[in-house]
Amino acid sequence: MKTIKVLISASEEMYDEKLAFTDVMTALNKALAPRGVELERIKWNPDTDGTIEDFRAKLTECEMCLTLYWNELAGNSEGELNAAYQDLKEGRNPRQLYVFFKEPSAEISDELRDFKANFVTQYGHFFCKFENVDTMNLQFVLQFEAYHNRQNSSQEKVITIKNGMLNVGDTKVLNLSNVPFSAMNKECQRLQKELAELDEQFAVARAKHMADPEDEEAEETYFVLRSKRKKLLEEFDKYEEHLYDIALNFAKLDESRYSDRIRRAKEEFEKGNVVAADEILNMEEMKREKEREMQQYEQHRHNLELKIEEFRLKAETVMANTEYAIPERFAQACEAYEQAIDIAKAIHYDEVELAAIFFGYAYLLQEYHKNKDAIQAYESSSQILRSLINYAELLACSLINTGVLKVQLHQYRDAELDYKEAFDIFQNDANMATKYEDKIALILGNWANLQCMMEDWQSAEKKYTQAIKIYRQLSSGESRKYDSDLCWILERYSSMLYSIGRDVEADQYSEESLKICRKLATEDTKEEVNLARTLMNVAFFQRARKGDKYATKLYTEALTIIRRYATIDPYKYNHFLARCLFLLGQLKAEAGSKKGDVMLKESYRLYQQLSIGNPASYTNYVQSLDDYFTGLISPSDLLYYAMRK
Repeated sequence: MKTIKVLISASEEMYDEKLAFTDVMTALNKALAPRGVELERIKWNPDTDGTIEDFRAKLTECEMCLTLYWNELAGNSEGELNAAYQDLKEGRNPRQLYVFFKEPSAEISDELRDFKANFVTQYGHFFCKFENVDTMNLQFVLQFEAYHNRQNSSQEKVITIKNGMLNVGDTKVLNLSNVPFSAMNKECQRLQKELAELDEQFAVARAKHMADPEDEEAEETYFVLRSKRKKLLEEFDKYEEHLYDIALNFAKLDESRYSDRIRRAKEEFEKGNVVAADEILNMEEMKREKEREMQQYEQHRHNLELKIEEFRLKAETVMANTEYAIPERFAQACEAYEQAIDIAKAIHYDEVELAAIFFGYAYLLQEYHKNKDAIQAYESSSQILRSLINYAELLACSLINTGVLKVQLHQYRDAELDYKEAFDIFQNDANMATKYEDKIALILGNWANLQCMMEDWQSAEKKYTQAIKIYRQLSSGESRKYDSDLCWILERYSSMLYSIGRDVEADQYSEESLKICRKLATEDTKEEVNLARTLMNVAFFQRARKGDKYATKLYTEALTIIRRYATIDPYKYNHFLARCLFLLGQLKAEAGSKKGDVMLKESYRLYQQLSIGNPASYTNYVQSLDDYFTGLISPSDLLYYAMRK
């Protein structure tokens, strides 16, 4: 277990804040234990705990140092900060130094006023202003996560956001409604207002339904409002997650990588004004400045490095700027990444940072189904990372994502090589094999899916059973973190068993998967998409034995969920909606229902749009539906022709 010692220097007037740090560290330790990391708090009071030399001796053991100020400049605190800052600059412990200024509750001392006024020019170092414990805790979690990721060459998050709460592992740490970047954000305020109004309507509808369960109108109103509420909560969580990601990207920058534009954008963002932050990161201005700097880049290299960070942050802020429609946000984010990559290549930027830019760009492209472009960006990242040591995890993640995209484009042999390389990275190192069991299970599951497509059933079954065993172990006990992954692998394994005629076994695994999915979706609206996917697969495979009525019920439930998500983000979910409409429409058309053709026509329009950007994945569906609507094939033939290889 690696211990990271954190020295917290604060006088007695910061007693509550010191306690809050203890609570956060306890939550972090619980989340970090599986990764072999532990935080240890070292207390220090600048009024009572000794000389600056004593303080410096403590610092030699500590990777991180936090100093807190409120109304007074306590005891030796200024001298202690000078010592910590000097040690940091000279490459000794502390490796990270955080300075927190609490908004004063009374008239502050002259010494503290002068200290704060000269802080930026004297130190040029990161500092945080906060009004409440939640804001302070957030800044620490952000800074720790950024530091931990840098130290471990990782992009893995230790936080989740649900129902307005920031959670570290399974522990609720703070309420985002107390943090300005969320509380003062107009989009968050709009969503919260809508939620409050909907909660009132929902409470009334629920009481009416409970009073008379036989009243069909009351029942329908109750379920409609419950569905709307789930949708709105999902939208709220998703938006707050994006705001957190922007805050994390600001936190990842050390003081040498802050331009004046980034500082101004950060100030506006932290006040809740993401639109103003996005406007400060003005694309046209940054491009003009880039061109000027590029002409003499040796003399202006530092400015160009700052420009890279501005473009990277632009890609994040514009995706949160609801003043634009999603296609325009996506186009601007892509342009920002391309501008950052253009500069980084020209000035021979740090290779690790360039690989991270490619990875971030690839992830965005993958999220919006630009598969070929995403593969190219992932491969650019992988090519760089192969030449570096200590970045194996990021390389493996890049290879996994590339493999998934290549499978979608039917590049099976190339995808298998990516999965094998990723698997070998983790498996050939005993420490990594233990630390990243979840990643190994993910690779095995994806690789097994691919081998099913290649009809190598024996190899696929071996990998499925290995992955299931790992996920069952990871999901045992109190932690249910990997239940969603277990659900996914059970579902895929059952699909394979159906394909080779082992229907009884397949039913057991698919029903277990559906049971887990339903439970997860009840607890977390983010799991609803996985539930819809599982419903579709169970309906597809069990239709022959359980009948069309059973399949129709499951498809209809899945369609209700997916329509809701496709309304919010069609770029991301239209492919899923098209498939659900196709399967349900085909079933209804085969039964002679006119509703089947209505659904198939809607599916046809969506597949036509999707095939423009990704013909390899969707042309079969477009051509098969063409043949169906021109009378060349029957409804029963439609499924076969659309799903042929």
